[in-house]
Amino acid sequence: MPLEGWILAMLMSLSAWLDWRHRRIPNRLLQVFSLIALAISLRPEGLGLPSALSAALLGGLAFMPLYLLGQMGGGDIKLMATTGLLVGIEQMAMLCLTVAICGGVLALGWWWHLRRSTTPLSLARHPPEARRLHARMPYALAVAAGALAHGLLTIRPLWPL
Repeated sequence: MPLEGWILAMLMSLSAWLDWRHRRIPNRLLQVFSLIALAISLRPEGLGLPSALSAALLGGLAFMPLYLLGQMGGGDIKLMATTGLLVGIEQMAMLCLTVAICGGVLALGWWWHLRRSTTPLSLARHPPEARRLHARMPYALAVAAGALAHGLLTIRPLWPL
């Protein structure tokens, strides 16, 4: 696996865990991974700075409508941009599609889970802040699942033609 793949795997693992646990992705984490991704793109065998920056812009803009509608947090937008720095513009459109599909599946599962687990009696045991936090879907899980699905679909040895 190329260096970008290992860095992406670390980013997705940390982001998904932090979003699941705390419902936020720290800016510092995304800043560090963005700087690493930019440095990797500048290597002679790297993606190149124009490809990395274009993909980051596409990744951020593709999910901006969900952010503006309040369905996605700012950390998720920055995570998509950081992911773009690692995959490059050639792969970003397909990655956005797989993330969107995984996000839709996750949203359906999250909705079903909330419908099952939010009886008035179960909500009364938790303070209001915990209830709001519980209701927010950790979209970094969808980004990580989409990145994994995209990676599996684009690895050549798995799909002999």
